[in-house]
Amino acid sequence: MTAPQRVFVSAAVIVAVAVVMVMVGVALALGGSWALIAGGLLLLASVVLAGHFGTRDDGRGP
Repeated sequence: MTAPQRVFVSAAVIVAVAVVMVMVGVALALGGSWALIAGGLLLLASVVLAGHFGTRDDGRGP
């Protein structure tokens, strides 16, 4: 992994954590249950994993 890739990955992790924190805060503010939050986190994780493993940098896509 090159240095620019490490910077991008660390920035992506920071953004993901911030998104999760915002989601949890909004869900709690709206009176959502922890099951709803867990479902949202699982959905977010599946999207992130699919995006990470489903594409390559050679431009051919999934």
